[in-house]
Amino acid sequence: NGMSADPIEARMDPKLRELVRESGVLLLPPETNVETSFDVPVELFSPGNSLAMEDFMVKSRKMGILLIIKNGLQAVVPREAARSVLTGQVAYSVLDEKGIHKFKPMNVLDALNLRSFSLGRYSMYSCAIQKSLTEDEGTITRGSSISLDDKTLTNEEVKY
Repeated sequence: NGMSADPIEARMDPKLRELVRESGVLLLPPETNVETSFDVPVELFSPGNSLAMEDFMVKSRKMGILLIIKNGLQAVVPREAARSVLTGQVAYSVLDEKGIHKFKPMNVLDALNLRSFSLGRYSMYSCAIQKSLTEDEGTITRGSSISLDDKTLTNEEVKY
């Protein structure tokens, strides 16, 4: 049983079909397995290569938002999520020299690890904003402040 010169007959040959199937597997590039940031080329961190970085991470099968840190450089994939990652609004993974770490969304006070009793201290920094000031009222001196009822506080009324 030799190989046929007829293309239609060759398509029906099960041995030839298996050979084509196996050779197709050899044409696929090896899957990139990203375990640490050492596996990510430094060239991808330049600002003009954001699409190349996203393409590299998609090929390595890492989905979701990813913050990559390497040699002091940082990249967020996808780039559109950078602000949400930096403000702690979304969950993301960090890929650095030590491996992959997962992070949950956090607000700023949680990220600073402030204890609950100290959180109340920040409420004292809220201030009322007066809608309009006359020319005389436009200056606030060291011993005065503007309150909600637009009256100037004296030094005795101000509590430190």
